[in-house]
Amino acid sequence: MNKDDRLTMFLLGLGIGAAGALLLAPQPGAELRSQIRRKAIDAGDSIREGANTLQAKASDAAASLQTQASDALASGKDALSRGTAKGQEMYEDLKGKVGSRVDDAAAATKSAANSAADATKDAAHTAGREMEAGGRKLQDV
Repeated sequence: MNKDDRLTMFLLGLGIGAAGALLLAPQPGAELRSQIRRKAIDAGDSIREGANTLQAKASDAAASLQTQASDALASGKDALSRGTAKGQEMYEDLKGKVGSRVDDAAAATKSAANSAADATKDAAHTAGREMEAGGRKLQDV
């Protein structure tokens, strides 16, 4: 039970106690009814005042919760934005690294292909010279 509920219950108990005391007190009927009416009006006013206070506190709490929720949402959006930007940055960095590796592999492959082509040309020239020399020997015979 919170403070406001306790206060409301206290005031209600006070009103009931006061009404009971008035009913048991030796007074004329008209005067007693008048006192009960005044006390009932006072109790009603106190209850209304307590209800208005509770309503104001509830409105303040709701506004505070709405502000907190809005702040949390903005914070979440910021975090998502930062995460997305970091992910994009990592993607671009990885893309650059992969592109560099692909370029390196292409250059190495081209170099190996050129070396193989040069070695094949050298072997073909050597084989051609040997065939030529063999052809001359055959002619000399």
